[in-house]
Amino acid sequence: GEDYGIDSLPLPLRSMYGEHCWSVESQGKFTSAYGIETTAHAEWDFVLGANGVDIVHWQLRHELSALQSDRDLPSPLVRGRNAAHLADLLNRPERKLANLRDVEVIALRLMTGPMYQMYQEAARSPT
Repeated sequence: GEDYGIDSLPLPLRSMYGEHCWSVESQGKFTSAYGIETTAHAEWDFVLGANGVDIVHWQLRHELSALQSDRDLPSPLVRGRNAAHLADLLNRPERKLANLRDVEVIALRLMTGPMYQMYQEAARSPT
C-alpha cells in the first residue's frame, strides 16, 4: 500500500494556495459584510502579492512581500482596510513572541479579512 505518513501530507502553503488561487471557487465573486466585492484569489493577492509564493519550492518569497506596495490593487480591496504589508506583519514582535510560522500569519491575515465570511460558510455547510 501507499505510505500516508507525515511526509506525504500536503504542505500548508501549497494547500492554501490551491484553495485560493487554483480552485474553481477561487474566482467566484462575493461581497463581504463590509461591502467589499472580492474573490478568494484577489484576497490571496492582497495578502501576499501576486508573486509572493515560490510555487516550485512552496515557500514565501520574503523579498517580494516587502514590495507589495508596488502592485496595482483595485481600490475596493483597500478602502477601509488595514493594508499593512505582510513583511511588516512577519516582523512584528507579537509574531515572534507567539512563535507563529509564516503560514500561520498568512492564515490569520486571510481570516481577519473578507475571507472570514467564506471560511465560516464553508465550516457551517453540511459536507
